[in-house]
Amino acid sequence: MILTNVFRRYGWRYANRGYRYALIDTGHIGENLRLTARSLGLADVAPGRFWDDRLNELLAVDGRSEAVCAVHVVGIATRGSSPSAVARSLLPVASELTSAKPTVRYHRATRLEPGEGAPAPIDARVSLLSGQGLRPEPSVEECIRRRRSAGAYRDHPIGRDQLEWILDAARSRASEVELLLAAHRVRALQPGFYRYEPSRGLVATQLGDMRARLVKACLGQDKAGACAAAFFMIGRLREAAQAGGDRSYRDLLIESGATGQRIYLAAEAIGLAARNLAAFRDNDLNARLDLDGEKRAVLHLTLVGHEA
Repeated sequence: MILTNVFRRYGWRYANRGYRYALIDTGHIGENLRLTARSLGLADVAPGRFWDDRLNELLAVDGRSEAVCAVHVVGIATRGSSPSAVARSLLPVASELTSAKPTVRYHRATRLEPGEGAPAPIDARVSLLSGQGLRPEPSVEECIRRRRSAGAYRDHPIGRDQLEWILDAARSRASEVELLLAAHRVRALQPGFYRYEPSRGLVATQLGDMRARLVKACLGQDKAGACAAAFFMIGRLREAAQAGGDRSYRDLLIESGATGQRIYLAAEAIGLAARNLAAFRDNDLNARLDLDGEKRAVLHLTLVGHEA
């Protein structure tokens, strides 16, 4: 299954930032595919490295206004499989576009084609998506069908056990994406910012009521303070770039979208509601979370709570 994006569908409303949203949505859809395949006993592999121009040509899309952004291979798994030698030899190529819109220039500049050189370490991982699933009841398919974005939130806390269930389902295997949390209304948990570490659980980084500051950084959107908890997908930008080059930015956004989708479905499975909040002032939000915006930065934000 090959996922493409028509960039103008995002750009007309969100300008250059639409590129983030396009790839985050790709991650959402791809995670639905992966979880559904796993629920059927099948395997899903999403190789982040593919020959862009050849796939675009195969689908008769121009690679500029519409382009391939992800590939999912679904089937019955065999043991001992490994990434193909061709995929490991793919290298970035310089963009020949100088007058195109920034979204088109960036996407073209991060495309790959066969070439000489050492394989990128990220290729050995094949897929950035983690192996976590959801509870047997309700089914993954039912959660996907019921998934919706909360319009507003009630001033009502969630349980810490509910929060930890969502965190466990959401955590990423990709070391370049980490989870931070703003706890507003969680029983048995003091309000504040927390870092989530699978081996240690929640580690407080700043304690106190963060609602007003978070709403301000999110362009005055009240939902950022009305929810019970806000999940931040943090990209380790420099670390990812050193491992996989500029192409890694695509990987980080797609994995952030996949993580956000797991939050949505995990919340749905336990009777809560989620909502993406992609509009925020990057510098303000990074500063609130003590991130420098260059080595580490917020890429995506998903809210959870009781829907009003």
